[in-house]
Formats: sequence, C-alpha cells, structure tokens
Amino acid sequence: MTEIDTHHFPAELTARLRQAADYMRTVGYCRSDRQSGVTLKRAISDCVQLDGRGTVLEVLASHPPYLGVSNRGWGHDTEAEALAFLDTRVIEPGDLETVFGPGWPGVVRVVRAVAVDATPEAGRALAERYDVMWEALDDFRCEDANDDDTETPTTRAIAQEYFDRNSHTPVPPEAARLRKAVAAVKEALSRDAVIAAEAAGSWALSDDAAEAMTQTQGVMMRRAAQLAVLAEAGRHRITAEQYDILAAPLIEALDPEAREVVARQRDAEQAAERERTENVKALEAFEADYSDVQSTQVTLMFEPEIVGDRMVLQVCKVERHPITFDECQAVSGGRFLSVVLDTPACTAPAGTAPANFSAGKAEAKEKLREHGFGFLWQDNWRMDDGLAYTDTYIWL
Repeated sequence: MTEIDTHHFPAELTARLRQAADYMRTVGYCRSDRQSGVTLKRAISDCVQLDGRGTVLEVLASHPPYLGVSNRGWGHDTEAEALAFLDTRVIEPGDLETVFGPGWPGVVRVVRAVAVDATPEAGRALAERYDVMWEALDDFRCEDANDDDTETPTTRAIAQEYFDRNSHTPVPPEAARLRKAVAAVKEALSRDAVIAAEAAGSWALSDDAAEAMTQTQGVMMRRAAQLAVLAEAGRHRITAEQYDILAAPLIEALDPEAREVVARQRDAEQAAERERTENVKALEAFEADYSDVQSTQVTLMFEPEIVGDRMVLQVCKVERHPITFDECQAVSGGRFLSVVLDTPACTAPAGTAPANFSAGKAEAKEKLREHGFGFLWQDNWRMDDGLAYTDTYIWL
C-alpha cells in the first residue's frame, strides 16, 4: 500500500472542493437528486477520481465534526451556502485526526488501496478465509453463499459450516482470534470513531469493482476493508498482535505475493497437521498389543556402506527372553521407523566424535517427537562392536 503524504493529502481534498464548486456553477444546484442540478454530495463525488479521495471526503462530511455541513444529508438551505462551503472550506490534518484519530494516514492508505486495487481475485481470496467469513456472516446477509455455484468450493464449505452450526459448535480458532481483536479495537475507540471507520471501509469499494464480484465476495471485501481501517484508527490503542489480526486479511488479499506466501504457509501447516495425525495413528497401532516382555528399541546406527557418513535412526518393537530377560530380539514386522539423519558421523564407530554423537541424539529426539513419541527415553546409550554402536530401550 502506498504511503500517504500527510501534508499534501489534505490540500488535495481541499482542491477537490474547489473543483466541485466550479462544477456546481456549471450545472446548477439542487437540494435533492430528484431535481435538476447537483447536490453538494453529487458535486463532490462527480469531481473526485475513484482513488479513495471521494470516500474520505464523504466520511468527513457525514460524521462529526461535519466539516461545516449542516446535516448528515449534505443539505444546505441555498445554493449560496453550498457554494460558500465548497469555495472556502480548507481541510486540515486536524479534521482528519478528529474523525479518524492519529492513525488517519493509515486509514487513508487503506481506503485508497481498496478503491484502486480491489479485484474479484482479492474478494475470492477473502471469501476462502474462516476468520473473515465468520466475522462478516455475523453482520451481513449472504444466505446463498453456501450453495451459490458462483462461489468456490472452499467458500461454500465454510459458509455451510457457519449456517449449520449450533450452540455446541466451536468457533474456528482464527475466527475467534479475529472476534477478540474486533472487540478490543471497538472498546478502545469512541462510538463516532467506530462508525466513521466502518463507513470508510465499506464505502471504499467502488460500485464498479463490486459489480465484478459475487455478492459474497463484495461483502467479504467490504468487511476486510472495515477491519483494516479499524486497525489503523485504533493502532495507538491496541496491541501489535491485535493490529496484525485485523489488518492481515486485506493486506494478504490485495497483495498477490503476500497471498501466495500465506497460501504456501497455510498448505504447509495443514500438511504438517495431517502428518502429525497420521504419525499419532501409526504410533497407536505400533504400540498396540504389547506383551509384558516387549518394548521399544531406539537405535542410532552407522552403516557407511549404505548411507555414507550419516547416522541412521531406527525404532522397532523388541522383546526379551520370557524367562531370562537377558537378550532382546526384534519382533517380526515390528519396525516403526528408519530414517537417515542430517547429522554426520565419521568413518568408523570407534572414532565417532562425541560432539557428533550428541548432535545425533538431539536430532533423533526431534524426529521421535515428530512421530508422536512425546516421552524422553532413558539416556543409557551403549557402544557396540560392528555397525550398530548405540541404542536404548524404552520399557512400557
């Protein structure tokens, strides 16, 4: 998002008021759109490019301190009063700060980014997020989002889950975090500031941009813009984490590169979660039906003919002699894991460097945790002649 020149931007808004005055003199004035001529609001909107300036002016004139406009309907009693306002009103940084707070440059930056950069692709990305979907569906009517063929399967699935929920349905963690952040920023701001911020976010999306989106995508874009504006307006009164939660959806949606990075991160997290689930199931199956003389053997091996200078971690089910308990043998089909570690060994077991051996144990410990072994095994590794030179037993 483009940074805002805090000194130049108010002057730009003032210049738009002067253009609107010239326009009104050309076409005439009226107090209602049903009459000939233009209203004060129409004169300003017709003279402002669709780059967010018009939205900022509209919010400034529609909310306290009204910039001298006599009522929320932008009305003036006479053409002379309307022209006097457009000819003489100078917008100062203080006007923007009064309405949006000290974070007004960030508010303007968000509004302009939405006005210029909002696309159907960005709306689609937002409609595939649990946090924005659940937050927006609480406040807006998108009852057809769960079965509208124009939406993506992900959007329909999230909406279906939302509409099918009951009092016992847990709120998705990301949606819960967003709700808490929204509550925090609204508590930190005045009622007028919240109204102005949400108006700025909602009005920033142009009609032309909204028409290119589905209804649901447009709703999600407007809600994401509102959240980002709230984040900027309340930036000095909320935590950095709360700011990031509020601002991230819009930033990621409008920035394709950021969206791709987040998508890759989300895919990696989902893949890691699936792997963890599969590992837990595999471990449960592995540990099932142990007898009194069976346990788990963890072995660090050094097999240079097979893996060169790397250590090998093996986990298998073993059993001791049922009478003497003095020897262990691998249980047929009991191997659970065999993986080559990154830690280097050396050319012969007898010469294994202590530092390498310690690093190998540390890496083995992490690998075991990844596969569901959450316990610490006995650190009684022993040296053996031959290829296998250290191991330990976990007796359950």
